[in-house]
Amino acid sequence: MGLPIHYVSPRKTPYILVSVLLSFAIFTCSEPPFEGETGGGTMMTTAGSTGGNMSTGGSMAGLFSGGMDEPIGCDPNDDLGVCALCGPVLQVIKPLDDENCPFIACDELTQYQWTPTDDGGRVCSVFRAEPPAGRCKDLGVCYSDPADACTPSVVPEVLFTVYPGCGDFSGCEGSDGPDVSMQAPGSACHTLGECGEDGRCSAPPSCFGNKPNYVNGFCPDPDSPDSCDLSVDINLEAEANEIRCSIVCATQGGCSTGWDTSGSCNRGGEVGCNADRRQLICRCNGG
Repeated sequence: MGLPIHYVSPRKTPYILVSVLLSFAIFTCSEPPFEGETGGGTMMTTAGSTGGNMSTGGSMAGLFSGGMDEPIGCDPNDDLGVCALCGPVLQVIKPLDDENCPFIACDELTQYQWTPTDDGGRVCSVFRAEPPAGRCKDLGVCYSDPADACTPSVVPEVLFTVYPGCGDFSGCEGSDGPDVSMQAPGSACHTLGECGEDGRCSAPPSCFGNKPNYVNGFCPDPDSPDSCDLSVDINLEAEANEIRCSIVCATQGGCSTGWDTSGSCNRGGEVGCNADRRQLICRCNGG
């Protein structure tokens, strides 16, 4: 027995062909899922936003114009506001400096300090505050407070040194700067001395005070640097006879001792306070 033959009506043929063609088109135009797709779940994109069925390896070329190096909407180094620049990879970055930020007055943090020296002088030093590398504190934020922006130095900078008789100052402590006065080299100091190039007086402070005309200077003693040993030459006084150190020191606090001398500071033997001489070296109690 033969198979039955079914004839299709010519009127139904166009409908069948259309159905077949539509099915073929849908099958061939469907795209496979993204690699790594979790079966229709939503995953985070590289920009951190949720994208429909887009994996971290999905293409982001649509977010850029001209390639990955030029973000849409700005060019690299475009000024985007105070302390904000356009970065190279679609991000806003903080520049090191911005001329629109205010000046930072680090001088407000300057501190002063004075210290004594071993040889009787005083040193005035300053501790300065260093400014930051740039005026941008953070993205979109300028430095405004010097205490926040500046770095105080821990290393002092010596401003000057003064010695008795040739210089003095006030202030130089905390935030108070110094008020200094200094004598020029060669100026008289402590009555019998001169100020040197180093700011030191050639005579110790004990030499200060009025001296008789026959006192023509002082004689340093390395073993007693603070003593003012007076060089006495009575020959400088008209109609004068010999003199003793007790008389020389009568207005200088009294006599301590005396030495013979052949003139100037050629110190001879010690003769005490009551030896009469025309030339003497006298040490007074005040010196």
